[in-house]
Amino acid sequence: MSKNRDRRRIKRISWESWVTIEDSNTGRVLTGILYNFNSEGIYFECDAPLKNGSELSVKVENLPETMHAKVFRAEVKWAEEIVAPVVMHNYGVGACYARMGGRPDSRSDGLKVIPGGMETAQED
Repeated sequence: MSKNRDRRRIKRISWESWVTIEDSNTGRVLTGILYNFNSEGIYFECDAPLKNGSELSVKVENLPETMHAKVFRAEVKWAEEIVAPVVMHNYGVGACYARMGGRPDSRSDGLKVIPGGMETAQED
């Protein structure tokens, strides 16, 4: 019996798009690929080992028409090296949308999931 490592409360929507990531702490700018998202967070791959807790500015190049945000703030929750014979990028990164104004229940405008608005996207 395999263990399910996925601890997400909300299913992610599969969507591939180029992203530009700026690490707010270091000013380093990276490119990568977004692979999935939901109303709480995103998963992307890039070539840098981002640190847990790093604040990011993420620009998404290609979103469905129903999506609002193209640039948003996120916080790295985990980053792991991808170990495989052939990889496009070296690290997988999970991030949640960043909190605004110090209010614990207030999140920035991340990628909004609009019910019925994602006919072309496929769920994991």
